[in-house]
Amino acid sequence: MKKLLFVCVSFLGMSAYVSAQKIEFKQLEINYGKISHGADGAREFEFTNTGSAPLIISAAQGSCGCTVPEYPKEPIMPGAKSVIKVKYDTQRTGGFTKYVTLTSNSTDNPSTRLTISGEVLPQGEAAPAPPAAPAPPVTPAQPAPTAGKKERPVKKPSAPKPPKPNRPSPKKESTLEK
Repeated sequence: MKKLLFVCVSFLGMSAYVSAQKIEFKQLEINYGKISHGADGAREFEFTNTGSAPLIISAAQGSCGCTVPEYPKEPIMPGAKSVIKVKYDTQRTGGFTKYVTLTSNSTDNPSTRLTISGEVLPQGEAAPAPPAAPAPPVTPAQPAPTAGKKERPVKKPSAPKPPKPNRPSPKKESTLEK
């Protein structure tokens, strides 16, 4: 009876451990756009282990020899981020769509397919410049807060008071003179 109970508890513990690995990618596709012949073909897919146990990636396979993936060999701890590096051979001209298939111990996604696509222009043809980032909106400057001090209201300067006219003071008659 004790052995049966031990086997049941062990099985439940192992199934809880197995169900705890999750891989979540920031994006599953990267479009290179139009790139120059011989340009840098390296890109990165960022991911996070959103599970509660270490995530282990056991393999990463490109769909052809022109797509070479690199993956972390050590376990990725819960909450940790890492990247899958992919390098496409930009000596080949023309449009492309290639895949990298990952194998991991993730319970919700044990086999994940990443996609790269784009177009390598013929040699001597320049790729268009990427669009400029929009300028940040201009906001009015705010006065810096004063730490620990109360703000005093700003007093407006008042108009100068006109001078008082010089008047002779009335003389008091002395009672001695009378």
